Amino acid sequence: MFDVGDIEHEVITSIEQALDVNSVSIVIHSHGNESIVEVFSKLKSNGEIFINTVNLKKSIVSECLNSGKSILIENLLENPYYNYSIDGLVDEDANSLLCVPIVIEDVVIGSIVCRRVERTGFSINDKRQLEAIAVLVSNLLAKKLKVKQLAISNANLIANRWEVQRSRDVLRTLFDNLPIKMYIIDENWEIIAANMEISDDMHYAPREIVGKRCYSALYDLQQPCPHCKVIETFLTGQPNERTSQFWGDNGIYNEHKINVYPILNEENAVSQVIIMDEDITEQRQMESRLAQSEKLAAIGQLVAGLAHEINNPMAAIIANAQILRQDMPQDDDLLLEAVDLIILAGERANRVLHNLLDLSRQDQYQFSPANLNDSIEKAIALLQYETTIRSVDVKLALDYTIPEIMVDQEELQGVWINMLLNAMDSISHNHGEITVSSFQKDGYIVIAFEDNGQGISKDIQAHIFDPFFTTKGPNEGTGLGLSVCHKTIERHGGYIDVESQIGKGTRFNIYFPA
Repeated sequence: MFDVGDIEHEVITSIEQALDVNSVSIVIHSHGNESIVEVFSKLKSNGEIFINTVNLKKSIVSECLNSGKSILIENLLENPYYNYSIDGLVDEDANSLLCVPIVIEDVVIGSIVCRRVERTGFSINDKRQLEAIAVLVSNLLAKKLKVKQLAISNANLIANRWEVQRSRDVLRTLFDNLPIKMYIIDENWEIIAANMEISDDMHYAPREIVGKRCYSALYDLQQPCPHCKVIETFLTGQPNERTSQFWGDNGIYNEHKINVYPILNEENAVSQVIIMDEDITEQRQMESRLAQSEKLAAIGQLVAGLAHEINNPMAAIIANAQILRQDMPQDDDLLLEAVDLIILAGERANRVLHNLLDLSRQDQYQFSPANLNDSIEKAIALLQYETTIRSVDVKLALDYTIPEIMVDQEELQGVWINMLLNAMDSISHNHGEITVSSFQKDGYIVIAFEDNGQGISKDIQAHIFDPFFTTKGPNEGTGLGLSVCHKTIERHGGYIDVESQIGKGTRFNIYFPA
């Protein structure tokens, strides 16, 4: 509806003075309903403004509104279209009526109605004068309409701007707080935006790398990264994915998943791409540990049955070989040596059986509160002779503030001995060094065994916890040591991982919930 409330007094008073009428009404179409009008009226006799909402029905005013033409009526009460509810409204004594339309852009939006008591109260000059006033009112209402529309548009613009700002803030917060590296580049490889994950990793504010080429700013390269999928996404408009493997500064073999997604412009062409660089190293390690657990579970039942089946015949072989040695002539060195070899081989087979049973056993461990540092020091003391003859220096970096946890001390001491022997076996030079450390990290107590031996290749690392897998020569190892360690650590609710580089050494990290 056109808002005339703030001009009604001025317009009605001006008409009343200019034409000397008994009553004046301004009729305006109600918004959204052409049959309903709002009427602003003033009766000269009392000077009050009346506001009514009226149904047009059949009336002189409705004829004016429908035709868009001025109407001058004498003998008002005798006119067949006369309807007091709108034509007379506030003036029961009116005998003549002058009604002119209010038109804005060829649309009749209302009318001005004047009434006089005289039967021949209005002249042609009155009609022309009122029509001129109607034009002025039309212009005034048109201006007010535009001002109102402009105010509405401005309010919508402000609301939209705040909504865009709010959406931008939400997206920026999401962009900055995702735990993966994200950045946007254009077709010239220049960085348009980068999130805080990149900033934290590089120790630069995002604005310091914006405008630089991604391969130079992020990877210190002179050309795009090998196997980069950015060009492919620009050409095809399709997302792409690749993985990247590399040795990190901390000596850990890292794996990243890199996704490239297109950003389309108004012409549906790729103008920019967003790159998401996710570190999946820990995920791969977890998958590897899960696979290892599944392997051990699969062979557990088979190993238990096999070990028990072989154990009895092997005990008989050793016992009979010992009886045979006692009954043999003690001066026959050749036969004595042959029997000793049988006994030695049988005992070696028994050790293998013992390891197999340890690997698959289901009995309950004897858990009690203990400090892991104590069992580590006991294990090193037991191997003092071995470290001396191999010229290996064992260094301790133990955190004596770590709390006690529930463990089976004998089983864990066996793990420490196995880890130390494996570390010594990997050292082939005269400057062997093994560092054993303990510390707390992220809710875990960590025991680390680090050596400066020959290292383990990436391919071999994937199998070192498999039962019977060994890189040692014949008669040097059974391939069960690390499998038994893995099983024992798992039964304590922990896990083990390995970091190694060829020629630099190996580090085993064993995690126990604190």
